[in-house]
Amino acid sequence: MRLRTKLGLLVVLLGVFTALGLAWITLVRDETPLILLPPKPSEEARRDEELVTVLVARTRMPYGARLRQPQYWFETKAIPRRCVTEHAVTQFDQLQDRILAKDIAKGEAVDAAHLLKMVGIPLDEGRRAMGIKVIYPADWPDWFQPGSVVCVEQTLTKDTTGKETKQIILENVLLLSTDGLTVDQDEALEKGTLSATVVLAVTPEEAQVLTRAQQVGGTLRLRNANGK
Repeated sequence: MRLRTKLGLLVVLLGVFTALGLAWITLVRDETPLILLPPKPSEEARRDEELVTVLVARTRMPYGARLRQPQYWFETKAIPRRCVTEHAVTQFDQLQDRILAKDIAKGEAVDAAHLLKMVGIPLDEGRRAMGIKVIYPADWPDWFQPGSVVCVEQTLTKDTTGKETKQIILENVLLLSTDGLTVDQDEALEKGTLSATVVLAVTPEEAQVLTRAQQVGGTLRLRNANGK
């Protein structure tokens, strides 16, 4: 076979193999799923995932608790910024000597909504702040505000007859703070059934009276000490 003929056959074979190779590549490409790379996160998305250190409760804590040693009751925890509330507490000194306005569950992050708003009313020597739950007056009278002098009334209901008995258990107590209300509490306030926290300045003996009253049950209300 002449050299020219051999070269011709070689060229033809190369062409055939090239065509088959291209066809195979096309087939494999069509049957292979397209792998898309994830898009780069936006600046806002990256910021949402940044870790922020907040304070969370080591254990469940009840409303009315006075936080004299917040380092004992709370610990730091880093969580994504998107999970952090607007008024989250991040420093222990933000909790020092504050009073809880509502319960905090174990592991729950504390924010401003958990704390009573305290006013700058000095306490007499021998008195301390104590938080209790009372039925708020429906009309929210002028005397129901920090700095007022109030009485504490307890109402008990007999199981057998349903009869109510009312008794003033404390007189002339300084009201330090009332809890801020949310929109969904307005209806209960109008009905006179809203139970929320107040803070009173009490002696150790008065604190014992309030503690016993809460253990006995019933409801507590504040009354104007001036009887108006």
